[in-house]
Amino acid sequence: MSDFNPMPGADEVVVSSSQNWFQRIFGGFIATLIGVVLVIGAGILLFWNEGRSAATIAALDEGARTVVAAPAQQPDPANEGKLVHVAGPAAYGGPARDADFGLDAPGLRLQRAVEMYQWKEESHSDTQKKLGGGEETVTRYTYSKEWSDRRINSDSFHSADGHRNPPAPSIASRAFYAQQVKLAGYSVGDDVLALIPADDGFAVPDSALSKARSVLGDRARLSGLNIVGMQRRGFSREEIQSLRSAYQMLFEGESGTFAERVETVALRYPGMRPVEDVLRFIRAESSRGLVQPQTKAGNGG
Repeated sequence: MSDFNPMPGADEVVVSSSQNWFQRIFGGFIATLIGVVLVIGAGILLFWNEGRSAATIAALDEGARTVVAAPAQQPDPANEGKLVHVAGPAAYGGPARDADFGLDAPGLRLQRAVEMYQWKEESHSDTQKKLGGGEETVTRYTYSKEWSDRRINSDSFHSADGHRNPPAPSIASRAFYAQQVKLAGYSVGDDVLALIPADDGFAVPDSALSKARSVLGDRARLSGLNIVGMQRRGFSREEIQSLRSAYQMLFEGESGTFAERVETVALRYPGMRPVEDVLRFIRAESSRGLVQPQTKAGNGG
């Protein structure tokens, strides 16, 4: 029994594999050797980590004994080189600024978080014993989309066809700090400002949104047909092959204009419902543009 429940609407690929009795024995032997190595490595790692913890505790105790409480208004030269504790309001000479988007933040730190909507892969395996001592393993790979602040490498997916992620955004997550920050008589560096949480939201002006569109540009692009999704939704082999051929003619062909290729596909696949649906969508009058791959000059439609 399995309690694995894929997300609604997720694509799923099922793969079965089997092992005979000899393969199970050999695999168990290898697993035992790996387990022994891991136990030895875990012991060494635990000893090393305990040593680091002891050193950290000793450093904190030493700091608590030597820290000096000092007034913030005027640094005391006698405290030079010592660990001091000061408290007071901070002031800055210039706000934290994201120059890429022309955005100024009323604070000491501005955090830009960039996420991309992309495919992720999850897998779950069930193993059952067979007669004769063998085993059969059924692995279910599910594909769904999520927002993530790092690019997921779809090249390592079991079924990358139809689940390829776009390249990483040209703009990355980054922290920006206010300029010339002072705590009374003390200067505050970026290494200290980095410790301040940046979790208070603020309204982004329209000018910054317009700049974002100009910086990011048009990132929509064609990446191919979702073959797995069509199979899950009952498309026949003939329909999938026709759609694949029509896609290549429309978006990968270089002969004629795009409008001419549309008419060529219509003549080649009369009565093929999925292809006709695509052509009907392309021909429909709409304010929404149709995403196309970049083509050479003269190939536009």
